[in-house]
Amino acid sequence: MALVNDYISSMSIHRVCLWYWGAVLGGAVTAFCQTSLTSLEPPPTEIRGVWITNTDAKILLSRSNIRAAMELLEDHHFNVVFPVVWCNGATMFPSETMDGIFGDGIEPRLDNRDPLAELIEEAHAHRIAVVPWFEYGFCCSLNAKGGHILKAKPAWGEQDAAGNLLTQNGYDWMSPFNTEVQSFMIELVMEVVDRYKIDGIQEDGRMLALPIEGGYSPVTRASYAKEHDGAQPPGNCRDSAWIVWRAEKLRKFASNLCTMIRSRKPKMLISWTPLLLPHPPGDLIEEWAKWTRNGDVDLMVPRILTRDIPSYELALASPLADISRAAPKQAFVVPGVLLNTDSGAISTSDLEQVISGNRRNGYKGEVFFSFEGLTKNGNELARMLKERFYTSRASFPFLINNW
Repeated sequence: MALVNDYISSMSIHRVCLWYWGAVLGGAVTAFCQTSLTSLEPPPTEIRGVWITNTDAKILLSRSNIRAAMELLEDHHFNVVFPVVWCNGATMFPSETMDGIFGDGIEPRLDNRDPLAELIEEAHAHRIAVVPWFEYGFCCSLNAKGGHILKAKPAWGEQDAAGNLLTQNGYDWMSPFNTEVQSFMIELVMEVVDRYKIDGIQEDGRMLALPIEGGYSPVTRASYAKEHDGAQPPGNCRDSAWIVWRAEKLRKFASNLCTMIRSRKPKMLISWTPLLLPHPPGDLIEEWAKWTRNGDVDLMVPRILTRDIPSYELALASPLADISRAAPKQAFVVPGVLLNTDSGAISTSDLEQVISGNRRNGYKGEVFFSFEGLTKNGNELARMLKERFYTSRASFPFLINNW
């Protein structure tokens, strides 16, 4: 009888042991399967970008700074950078175009280096696309009366009806209607397209928009008169026909530039970044929805540079939505988000509202202005983005280089 009891006890222990290890192994297998299935899911396709400026950033001042920035961006699951290459009458790369016309042109702090080439190598090594940004467009200086550009080429300046140099918010404008200026900008852009292994080109809104007061330089007047039996442009800068004439000239220039880029690099990503806020309505000649509809763009990034959440959401609902509806089906439209100003970075709670609003409105990503905001307060915003929204890597929809 004792032998029977011992046998029964041993069988019970075996059953308990089998149940225990079955539960443990079953849980492990379930966890493994869940992890495997998750890893097999394709990554989301999103634009996770950031502009890199040269005004208050130290990134471009050394290769080690560039490398550290790309490491941080890769670690926080960003996939594209928009480094400035044309700003305040200078380039961020050694330009043969600038050297041939003005004797020199690279930003003085960057002399004897090629920061763009360094950034491309480091970004691609960290699986980040590079889309150089021509920030100043047809502007040549900031609060400098045209700077060295108009000192050497005074006929390149655009004017208002009173004959003053065209300026807006301190930005000094060259004439987008002057064929010499157009050729200069095209050569500058194509130099980057031809020389560098980039993933795209981004033109600023200042390349396709104009302060409405502009269009009265001698060159522009002569061009208008040639097409209107010697008549001069209307003195009222808001005359509807006069606005249409200038807008169409801007559109043709942009279309020709895009055609030239496509002819050299058919798969090259072409991006535009108009400024939606804080410009008041009607102070610029611009027709972004119409121009987007023409198909000369792959990625439109309208900048909504406001920290006021209701104003941001209003821009999402109206002008940005209009551009998005006008875009070709294959094009991406994502908002440009303001991270930092002189007064500091946006709060994490406000940024969460902004990104959540982007997703509710169907926007697959965003581009942040600018990198410095991600690193303030111990990378606070970068960490929040990774924890809440950028939890894993995302595919960049326009990758054209094998890096």
